Amino acid sequence: MKSLLLIFTLIIVNIQFVFAFELEQKQWSLIKNVNNVLLAATANITTSQNRALPYGRELQLSAKRDMSNPEALLANYYWLLKRQQLSQLADFYTTKDGSRGKFKKALETNRLNLTKFNLLEHVKITGAQQWSNFTVYSLKLFAGKKGKMDWQERIVCEQRCYLVFSILEKSAASELLNLNESTFYDFNVKQGNLTNKINFLHKPINIEVEHPEGGLYKGKSNSLTYHIDLVKYPKTDTVKKGIKCDQYNSLETNAFCVFLEEAEEVNPQNELELNKYIISITGKDKARGRIINTYVKGQVKSQFYAAHAFITLVKSWHSIEFVGYIEDETTRYVLFKPNTIDNQVLPIQVVTFTISGEEKSNRLIYGDNWDDVYFLFYNDIFMNKLEQML
Repeated sequence: MKSLLLIFTLIIVNIQFVFAFELEQKQWSLIKNVNNVLLAATANITTSQNRALPYGRELQLSAKRDMSNPEALLANYYWLLKRQQLSQLADFYTTKDGSRGKFKKALETNRLNLTKFNLLEHVKITGAQQWSNFTVYSLKLFAGKKGKMDWQERIVCEQRCYLVFSILEKSAASELLNLNESTFYDFNVKQGNLTNKINFLHKPINIEVEHPEGGLYKGKSNSLTYHIDLVKYPKTDTVKKGIKCDQYNSLETNAFCVFLEEAEEVNPQNELELNKYIISITGKDKARGRIINTYVKGQVKSQFYAAHAFITLVKSWHSIEFVGYIEDETTRYVLFKPNTIDNQVLPIQVVTFTISGEEKSNRLIYGDNWDDVYFLFYNDIFMNKLEQML
């Protein structure tokens, strides 16, 4: 799996990656040089030097109610969950963001079924990531000899610690942390702060993001700062439906013209035809829907569009406005805005192009091209800030 750092220069300040066996606080930087572009990441992290323990460290379940720190809270919460004392669990959730009410409603309406947790035997902590007051704990739950499942819990601490309800809903903050974590641990770590030695081929766009729920709580307030080496397109670079594709000369304009032209020919009611089209633009072997950035009450929200909904949306696009691109040695990420036939402008979307190697192609890929960086552009927190900057 390729790293976000092949595309971005990413500087993260005061994010902690916490593993609770031999802890050390370190300032570290990560450097990768690709095609004369210096790419780096720096962070203040807390990490374990002992990764030999299988599946992490055992969480000692406890009957004692203690909400003074995250692990004590989890120890009692899972002790009660194992014994099916479900009526006591709501008190573990914070009220400031409505988590307690959401948890109660989910239980009452049977949207959340916790009865199988009576089979739980033990819990291990595999890692944690801290952003401001929030810590995302990665857990592995065990039941029987072969039963195990990865799980996450979000916890916020002020004078006391509480759970944040996120079981049935998307957490853009947790997704952002998970993307960053996969980047950090995929590469070798170099000690020392190299922030001042970072070079860019172009003047970078700097994006600073705060935790979206941070304003509800007193205490830490740390931002993530991204530096993106974005090449902007001329404002004249557009594609309009109805113009013949041989009139466009660049890789991007020609590919988008073909994309729109082929979409017009698809009959949404013909399942085979629709699936063939989706497979052709995704580079994957199954016809799944696509993630689309939309506006909801003035904010960018990513939503999954099934194949029928996706083709209907694309058929409504009248023109494409190109915003900019970033690239590594194999993949170009193209940022664009669709304009619809009823004069609506959608938020920034992203497609990829394979620009070198055996897979090099003039066709766009409406998907990740097997690279995690794609999902950063469909993270609500990141994209709202990017839209403001551009």
